[in-house]
Formats: sequence, C-alpha cells, structure tokens
Amino acid sequence: MKIAATYENGAIAAAFAQTTQFKLYTLEHDRITQMEVVDFTSSGADDRITFLQKQGVGILVCDKISSDALLLLNTMGIAVFPGAYGEADLQVGALVAGLLTPVTEEKPQGCDCTSCDGNCSACHPHKTN
Repeated sequence: MKIAATYENGAIAAAFAQTTQFKLYTLEHDRITQMEVVDFTSSGADDRITFLQKQGVGILVCDKISSDALLLLNTMGIAVFPGAYGEADLQVGALVAGLLTPVTEEKPQGCDCTSCDGNCSACHPHKTN
C-alpha cells in the first residue's frame, strides 16, 4: 500500500490545494519499506487527485483540504487523514501506529476540526451543531 503526505521542507504542507510536493511511503506488513519525495507541477485539486491515483496511493495524510476534494478522494478509494501538521515522517508513523482517524464526509457547518466526528460540542463546548 502507498501512503502520500502533502509535503514541504520535511513537514506536512499546510493545504492540499497548494502543495507542490508529496512524500510517498510504501507500506508492507505494517512497516514503511520505501520513501520518496515527488514533485507536483500541475494545478488544481482534481489534478492532484488524479496524480495520487496514478501513483497507486490508498491513503493521504494532510492538513487542510476542501470538502469537495475530500469527497472526491474518498470516491476514488483514497482514505483521507486531515488535520495533520508537523514533521511528515512522524505523522505517517502515527498513522501506521493507528493513532490518526480518517474523515469521510464534510463536517457540520462551522466545524473546523477533525477530532469531533461532527459532535463539535463534545470537544469544543463553545460550538453547537
């Protein structure tokens, strides 16, 4: 299986739609066996999604991503783990260890986090659904 992380200077890039590099990880028997950084020179989220699909990616680790891109990635069979930040290798390691949660649908209006599963008042008492 291949995992892709949006990538910039060793860290998770801030936004899927603006990333110009991905770091690809090959996972075999729950171990990362290969890593490579690949440049992306086209524009648009649809182009990025097609690129990832052609690379054989099954999982994307990223920070910010639009709901349209999220839904399209899921439709293409790519699981999305948004809200990641910091060193890319550490975030992918957390994924492999089972510490990250995928998001499969858009959050309720006003929800800007990835940890509440749509029940924002549970993790953000000041927000309501």
